[in-house]
Amino acid sequence: LIDVAGITERIVRITVLNDNLEAAEKAAYYLYESLYSRTSEQVADHDANIIAAFTGYELDEDMYTKQTTVNSDYKTTRSEYISANSDLKALKNTRIQASAAATLKSAAKYAAVGLIGGLVAACLLFLLVAAFSGKVQNQYEVQSRYPFPVIGVLPRSRKVWFDRWIRKLEGEPIGEPETLAQATAQSLAACAGERKIGLVSTVGSAVPEKLVKDTDEKVQWCGDLLREAEAVKALAGVDGVVLVETRGKTRKDLMDSEVLRAKMLGKEIVGVILA
Repeated sequence: LIDVAGITERIVRITVLNDNLEAAEKAAYYLYESLYSRTSEQVADHDANIIAAFTGYELDEDMYTKQTTVNSDYKTTRSEYISANSDLKALKNTRIQASAAATLKSAAKYAAVGLIGGLVAACLLFLLVAAFSGKVQNQYEVQSRYPFPVIGVLPRSRKVWFDRWIRKLEGEPIGEPETLAQATAQSLAACAGERKIGLVSTVGSAVPEKLVKDTDEKVQWCGDLLREAEAVKALAGVDGVVLVETRGKTRKDLMDSEVLRAKMLGKEIVGVILA
């Protein structure tokens, strides 16, 4: 499209509309030269100049600049938003990790407290059961309850991983079972002297055969003085009695009855062996 219009008596505007900017510019200059040539033919002293030449983009230069600025600001804002969103995600992940670490630490602390509390409760329960079971637990109970000595303490037949600690806590001698049995046999033989000693118990025989053999036949096993008639008969041939009791099994009241029965039979109680 081409439009040639007089703006004033001295100014003419030439407008060329075309999608091709270069072609529109050539057409506009061609029209200008044609008008200039024809006017010069009619008017000898005619003179003309191009006051201004611009394209449609230049008409919207301010708008274009503003739009460019807006687009630039939008890109900057979007970049900042993406960066802030990334920082927020990183902060959230850090917070989650910190929360997980705090939860794990708290769980570990409570687990440790629970474990310690459980161990303390188990120990208290063990002590209460041992204290109120009415059974002989260690040599100190025998020494505080009866006037005769503890000749020997044999190792427990059942062992656990903290067996050494328990034996040390109870005052039990620590060593090899065979060595301890030999030491107990020697102590028993020394206590017997020239006397014949009978071994009795309320919970059956817990004495190793080697303990009897190592005393040069000065000691013999008699049996349960409270339940077996043969044990009473066997005591007639001995001069003294040694009580053989098992920790955690021998009841204190039955041991009292055993001591009373031996005294009634006129037998001296030489001592006690704990197994």
